[in-house]
Formats: sequence, structure tokens, C-alpha cells
Amino acid sequence: GQFTEEIFAMLVALIFISNYVKPLVDAAYEQPTDIFLLSFLLATGMYVMSRWLSLFERRYLLNGITRTLLADFGMPFSVLVWAGIRQIFTNVNVEMLQVPEASGIVTTSGRSWIVPLGDLSIGYIFLAIVPAIFLCMLFYVDQNVAVLLTNKKENKLKKGVGYFLDMQVIAVSMIICSILGIPWANAAVPHSHLHAKILAEKEEYESHGRVEYRIVRAREVRLTNFLTHVLIFASMFLLFIVGYIPSSVVWGFFLYIGVATLDGNQMFERLLLLFTQPEKYPPNHYVRRVPMMRLVLYTLIQYALLILLWFVNENFYLPEGGVFNAGLLFPLVILSFVPIRKLLLPKIFLRKELHALEMEKEDFSD
Repeated sequence: GQFTEEIFAMLVALIFISNYVKPLVDAAYEQPTDIFLLSFLLATGMYVMSRWLSLFERRYLLNGITRTLLADFGMPFSVLVWAGIRQIFTNVNVEMLQVPEASGIVTTSGRSWIVPLGDLSIGYIFLAIVPAIFLCMLFYVDQNVAVLLTNKKENKLKKGVGYFLDMQVIAVSMIICSILGIPWANAAVPHSHLHAKILAEKEEYESHGRVEYRIVRAREVRLTNFLTHVLIFASMFLLFIVGYIPSSVVWGFFLYIGVATLDGNQMFERLLLLFTQPEKYPPNHYVRRVPMMRLVLYTLIQYALLILLWFVNENFYLPEGGVFNAGLLFPLVILSFVPIRKLLLPKIFLRKELHALEMEKEDFSD
């Protein structure tokens, strides 16, 4: 449900944002000042430019088609700009993306494409069933959360007849990827629902003195996803170009994705409400239907579970090189949120309070 979706989406946002903060902090301590400052400039500049261009469609400069193109392709354009700016400072040795020397359809380590599964003893094969079960649960949860966020009512998508066909496709692809020894893939947060929003037609409207944007029509096409993966495949033959991109530009990209994930997350919005002037709350907002202290309590419960989830995901407290990875418990922790929502919260909150707190924006009535 929305209770768990919001926590999971917040975790994903924090992971992306931390991938901007952590390397910059490391650079501040470990690298010379000039390298750190240039890395900070490239990362932050990448984020600011990408964010500004992504919102360009809402501005009134240029014509509509140009604004749409800049908003849709602002990210790759920003990468080119800031990778080019790095070339001005050739005397500063900022970290660049590491790419393998070999290009094309080859493995990075030079191994065979087929994983030698027969080299494992029978005991290890049966032992692998245990982490496989946890991994299956992780993919199930991750896929379903991504699908639920993408199919939110505000996105105006229509439920297809093969709603669970994606699970079958993932199951087959995981078998193939495992045999080939390549990374597994599934629908991801926030890429999936951001992709749906980018393809949609939006309109601007005023609600109680605030300018809002809503989706009026969704373009449900598969061509964009297909072309994206064609370009990913083509990048295997263009790795030398990828090597010209500074790592700090990618850090800025992570920050952009993290902040974009926060957009529309009511868990994050409730945090901002604590610092918002009460008179500025919209009249039809859920804060008008739930006492503030109850709203704060609900939000605190979510953030407490978020901290628990972060603690399990990071597993920094375990010794390096250990056999056990706390990340395997991640799906169990996620699934434990279901009984918390279904059994515990109804004992703390009234049904109408939970209904108001978990309403989607499309359900708010004037």
C-alpha cells in the first residue's frame, strides 16, 4: 500500500542522494583542494542545470516544442555540457569514469560467456537456495513497488490485461542473465514512474492560490523503452566516449534522480509541512482532515521504519569480506511493514485518519 510505497521511495531517494554526498565528502578529505573544488563544481552544476532544464516546460521562454525538447533531453545535454567544461581544466586530475579497455560484446574479465555452474559441488548448489529465496522476495517487492508507483491514479495509466506478465518476463530474464553472468534487471524506482510522467501531457492550473500541474493524458508507448535499450547496447561499442565523462558529473546525476524521486512523495511533503505556515495549507489538504499531532505521529512512524530500512540496506556495521550480507534481510523488513500497517496502525489511528493520510492527490476533493 501507499504506507510502504512512500517509505521505499524515500529510501531510494536517500540512496541516490548519498551517492552524491559520500564521494564529495571523501574527495574533501582525500584529494587536493583543486580536485575537490572542481569535482564539487561539476557535480553541483550538473544537478542544477539538469533540474532547471527538467522544469523548463513550465516556463514561458521560447516556443512550446523547444521547451518540451529541453525538458525531455535536459539530462543528456547537461552531461555533455559539464563533461565539456571539465576539458577546460585539463591540469586538474579529477576522477573519470573507469571503463574496460576492451569494447564490444566481450566480458570485462575475459571469462567465458557461459557461467560454469557445474564447477560447484552439490552442497553449494543446495545452499544457494537460501539466498535465492531472499533474492526472489527482493525482486518481487522491488518490482511491485515500482509498478504501483507507476500506476498511481494521477499518472492516468490504464491497467492492461497482462498485469502480471512482467513477473513472468523477469523470471525468464533472470534465468538467462544468471547463466550468462550478467546483472539482473527489473522495473526500477524512480526510473519507471519518471518515464511515465515524461511521456504524459500536463496542464497548469491554479488551486487555492497555488499553481499546480497535473497529467491530462498518458502516452503509453513501448518505443521509447526499446530505443533506450538499443542505445545502452550501442554504448558497449562506444566505451571510449564514456571514459571522457567525469565521475563527479555522474554524482550530480544521482542527486538529480534522488530529488526527482522526492517529488510527489507525501511522506516527504508531510515533513515539509512541519516548517510550513499553517495559513498556507490548501483548504482541501489532508492536513485539514487530520489533527497535526496525529499527522506528526504517523510521519514519525514512517521515518522510524525508514531508518531501520536504511540500517539494513547499508550494513556498514558488518566486517568487510564477511559471508553474511544484511541486505538479504531487506525484503523481509519490507514485508514486515504490511502487518504494521494492517494490524498496528488501526489500533493507533482512526479509520478516517488513515484514509485521509493515504489518499492520492487525485482523490482530494475541493
